[in-house]
Amino acid sequence: MYDNEKDEHGEHVQEEQTLHHEHEREEGELHQAHERVEAELKREEEMLHQEHVHEEESLHKSHEYEEEEDHHSELVEITVDDKSGKIKPGDYTVVAIKELGGVPQAYNLLQESDGKLALLADDGSVTIAGCEVFHSRVKTGASS
Repeated sequence: MYDNEKDEHGEHVQEEQTLHHEHEREEGELHQAHERVEAELKREEEMLHQEHVHEEESLHKSHEYEEEEDHHSELVEITVDDKSGKIKPGDYTVVAIKELGGVPQAYNLLQESDGKLALLADDGSVTIAGCEVFHSRVKTGASS
């Protein structure tokens, strides 16, 4: 009987070892499957990140283009002494137009309109809407 118990104990130990090996193998397979899933999730996350970055770059470039378009559409052309330049429409002092056109402050500024020249007072202002033409002339008159 002692041999019989020994055989049963040996079978039981062998069965436990087999179960333990199967359990380790299954754990290894689960671990490998988990690593594959993690790697796939990481790849998908990276792809989504790249797509997001690309979309943001495209949106940013589109926004920059729109701003550039808006910026250019806000500017109008004026001419001072046969030199064209672009500025935003609005009211400007005569002094500012002289500065923008590179006209010395000691000169008079005249605005051309319908083929006629009108002298602009140094302390005056002018409304710019686009296509205005200005000319400068040396001031004449009595000196002290």
